[in-house]
Formats: sequence, structure tokens, C-alpha cells
Amino acid sequence: MLVSVVVGLLNEEKFLPRLIEDFKKQTYNHNEIELIFIDGMSKDDSWKVLLKNPKVILSAGMNVGIKAARGECILKVDCHSHITDNFIENNVKIIEEGEDVCGGPRPNIIENADNFSKTLLLVEENMFGSGIADYRKKTTKKYVSSVFQGMYKKSIFDKIGLLDEKVGRVEDNELHYRIRKNGYKIRYSNEILSYQYTRPTLKRMLKQKYSNGYWIGKVSHVYPKAFSI
Repeated sequence: MLVSVVVGLLNEEKFLPRLIEDFKKQTYNHNEIELIFIDGMSKDDSWKVLLKNPKVILSAGMNVGIKAARGECILKVDCHSHITDNFIENNVKIIEEGEDVCGGPRPNIIENADNFSKTLLLVEENMFGSGIADYRKKTTKKYVSSVFQGMYKKSIFDKIGLLDEKVGRVEDNELHYRIRKNGYKIRYSNEILSYQYTRPTLKRMLKQKYSNGYWIGKVSHVYPKAFSI
């Protein structure tokens, strides 16, 4: 099964090489992996090897990737991530069991072991940092309302359409709401494991949280059932 991995990014020259190394270590047949990097008009050196996303926002970038993908499945990966060696393989196993969408836990990690970085990690892991949704915690295989870095059968997008490009962030919530609305289930598995790098400075973390809150508030007026208290 050919898997098209879509990575949207903006100014990620620091994290991009690490993620590429993760892809090189994948246990899944490399001939069955198509990597599609979508650059949101980066101002650093990321753009030199990537497709461009002139609309900048993540949802638009994901749509560029879906349209370009040749695979039977689409796998969304965040450039701020570290993926385990069997990440793609374990996603494919769940899809081959008959599922249409799947994903797993994505705990936070830090780049440096200094005390301030550890403090930021504690903030991120707090319920007011990342939340308490069922898909954020390790658990057994089950169906959930959303997942991180999901794998999707490409045929799903023929039925539900592409991502709403009016959604600047929290695009996963909007997408997964429409997936559920159209009768598809989202399968969660502990075996699909990846990690997210915590924002390394307080300024960058506050910027991220402000943006998340802004878009949750904005999108909730259009898709109120995409979120829960």
C-alpha cells in the first residue's frame, strides 16, 4: 500500500532535518512511502526543497498535499514531531484491519534538559495546556473523536471534501467533525506513537496558545459540534 505522507511547515529549518532522519529509519517499505512537504512561504532555508503553500495556513497546505498525493492513504505529520521507527507501519496495520482513519498518542518532549524547558513541558502537559481529551492519553485500542497526525484513506476526501481553508488552526477538529458526521470512525491505538516538541520559549508558547484559542473561538461559531467543553 502506497502511503502519502503530507508535512506542512513554516520556518522549520531546525526541525525539518530531524524529521527527514525519522523518515529514513521507518520500518515500512520505503518504496511504498511518498513524502510531500508543503512550505507555507518560509523565510528561512526550508523553502529550498519544498512545495509552496502561498496561502500559508495549515489547512490550505494540507489540501495542496492531498491533491498532489498518489497514495491510497494520506498520513498527516507535523514538522515539530519526532516519529517512532514503526510509526508508518503501525498506521498501515490499523488501516488494513478495515479502518478508514487512525492515529495514536503524541506526548510532548523537550529539546533541552534545563529547568526552564522542564517547566514549559509541565505547563504543556497540564490540562490547561494541552487539554484532557481522550485521544491525548495512552489507552487501549478504541474509537475516539479525534487523533493527532492521522492516517486517512484518500477516498474519504472524495466524499467529505478537502479541509476548510477558512480555518487557520484547529483544522484537525473541523476535519474530524466532518469525518464523524459522514459516518466514519476514528480508530486510536497506542502502537501508533509519535512525539511533539514543546515550544522552547515562553514567548513562542504564548503565541501558540493565543493562536489556538483565537481559532477555537472563531471556528466554534461555524462548527460548534467540532469542539467539546
